[in-house]
Amino acid sequence: SPGDYLEPLAYAQITAQDQPAAIATFTRAIQDDPKSVPAWMGRGLAYYQVGQNQNALDDFTKAIQLDPNHAFSRKYMGALQHDVGNVDSARKQLDLAVKLDPHDGFARKARGRVLYDQTDYAAALEDFSMAVTLDAADGEAVAGRGVVRLAIGDELAAAEADFKAAIELETYPEENAYLWSNLGQVQTELRKFDDAERNLDRAIELDPSLNEARSHRAYLLATHLPDAARVAAAKAEVQLVFASRETKTFWDYRSLAAVNAAMGDYARAAKHMALGEAIVRSTGPVRFAKPAVVLRESFEQKLTPVP
Repeated sequence: SPGDYLEPLAYAQITAQDQPAAIATFTRAIQDDPKSVPAWMGRGLAYYQVGQNQNALDDFTKAIQLDPNHAFSRKYMGALQHDVGNVDSARKQLDLAVKLDPHDGFARKARGRVLYDQTDYAAALEDFSMAVTLDAADGEAVAGRGVVRLAIGDELAAAEADFKAAIELETYPEENAYLWSNLGQVQTELRKFDDAERNLDRAIELDPSLNEARSHRAYLLATHLPDAARVAAAKAEVQLVFASRETKTFWDYRSLAAVNAAMGDYARAAKHMALGEAIVRSTGPVRFAKPAVVLRESFEQKLTPVP
């Protein structure tokens, strides 16, 4: 039948990054055999890769109806559900995908991201570590493990090593500012301040819109050797962050509070740290909640007159 050659051709077109051609070829295969699970899965994958989310969801749903026990459809369905913010639905599909194929690295990484968002860091670390075991050259898996280790906070040196390894594994590391930002963040915690500042500068150079890198850099400038020039530079960074339309994070408010404190404005420092504290309690990483309280209280104490 035509499907005998159409489906291999379409998957080859996906490999060649010609998704529009693959969609057309899979469509012909589906017309020839509407019960072809590989054709529905393949077209769903091609739609997913070009951002046609609803079409991808429809095709993966059809593939699952035809074969509920195939991990391929479920792992991409789960990843797509996560992309559009349906975390619980994503977790359900990815749990099933991992159960059906425990050695699928994509499913492990995708579930690791969901678990991270659900602040189940221990389980997320297990999934990313398994993905690394399955393929030590998988830079996404190595970077994901580093992010989780950074969130947990017990293995900061290992997190630094993961980010460095992920950068080495990246085909185009100059396109991944987030990796350099994470490396700079963990190096700040490891008190490798010169390395941290250099790598945060690199992240901002690669992606000037990356607020997280700017906030980490501002915090470092305002808290490590904060002379007038460094505080002014930190202030400029937070002004750019708060001028953007991006949702503000714990890192943003922490850096703003640090700049306030460096300028002697402890009332605003305490106020902004309290805002950051509320965010980190709800979204994590939870290990920063207690230090946020300590920092806020230190600012408040400086407002209290000494008897």
